[in-house]
Amino acid sequence: MAWGEIYKTTWWGDGIPNDIGWGSAYADLSQTFNEYSIAYDGITPGEAISTPAATYNMNTQNGFGFYAWVKVSPTITTFSNFNQRCIIDFSQDIFNTANGKGYSIFVRKTTTTLTLNWFFKRTGETRANCSCIIDLNQYDLNKPILLVAGIEPDGMDPQVFSRQVFRAYQQGLNANNYLEEIKNVPNTCNPLCTPYPTGQNFVIGNTNDAGTTSSEFVGEIDEVATWRGAFFGWETASANYFDGINNEYRLNLNDPASGSRVSNIFLNSWFRMGDGATFNGSTWSIPNASSTSSAPNASSDTSMTLANRVPQIIN
Repeated sequence: MAWGEIYKTTWWGDGIPNDIGWGSAYADLSQTFNEYSIAYDGITPGEAISTPAATYNMNTQNGFGFYAWVKVSPTITTFSNFNQRCIIDFSQDIFNTANGKGYSIFVRKTTTTLTLNWFFKRTGETRANCSCIIDLNQYDLNKPILLVAGIEPDGMDPQVFSRQVFRAYQQGLNANNYLEEIKNVPNTCNPLCTPYPTGQNFVIGNTNDAGTTSSEFVGEIDEVATWRGAFFGWETASANYFDGINNEYRLNLNDPASGSRVSNIFLNSWFRMGDGATFNGSTWSIPNASSTSSAPNASSDTSMTLANRVPQIIN
C-alpha cells in the first residue's frame, strides 16, 4: 500500500461499509454508538427519571410524537394485575373519565391480557376510547421493541386532530416487523379538550418524579425522543430508524439526512438514557442530546443507583 491509499478491505468499525468510494462523506459517529440503557425493577423503592414539564405541555393542535426503545422484562408476567406501569408519562387519573388528564405510554396487565397502551386524553372520553392498544403477548419479551406514538393532525386543518397513532416494532415479529393501532380523533376535539396535569413533571419509567412502585416500569428503557410539530411522515421515518438500528447505523436523530427524522417536526428532547449520563452518588443526570432544543436535562430520583445503568438493549 502506497502512502495515502486506502484499500476497500479497510475496517472502519461496526456498521460502516468497507467499500467507501473517494469523495464519500459519512456521518459523525459521536452520537451513533449505544452502550447503555436504564433498568427498572418495578419493586420497592419506586424509581423514576423526570424533567420539568414546560416543554411537554404540547401544543396539541400541531401534533406531537415519541420514539422509545424498551425491553419488557419477562418477570412482568409474574406480577399481580396492574393498570399502568409507565414508559413515558405526563398524565393524571387516566382511569377516571371526569378527572383524567394528559398522555401516557404504558403496560397494562389484567387476568387475561398484557398490553402496550398509548393514552391521549380527550375531555369526556373514557380511558379506553382515548387509547391505542397493542397486544404485548404477541411479542418476544427477550427482544427489544421500538415504540412510536403520536398525534398526527389533519393536514388541511391543524386545529382538527385526524389520527392517534401507535406502532410497536420488533425484529421478526411478522412480515412488517410491527403491530399498530390507529384511531381517528373526533373532529370536535380542539386544543382546549386536552387537559394537562399541573404540578407534575414529564416522567420516564414511572408516573411521577417521586417514584411510585405500583406505576414503575419493569424492564429497560433506552433512546427516548420527543417531537413537537406536525407528525407527518412518521411511518417512513420510524421504519428507517428501526431498520437502521437493526443494521447498526442511523442512530443519530440530530441528522436529518439519516432518514429517521420526521418531516416538519421539532426534536424537543432526546434522552439517550445511560449514554452520556452521570451519577453523583445519589442521582443520575440524563442530558438532552437534541441539537435543536434547549429543553432541560432529566434526572433520577434518589432511589436509583449505579446498578440501574445496564448494557444496551439495542446495537
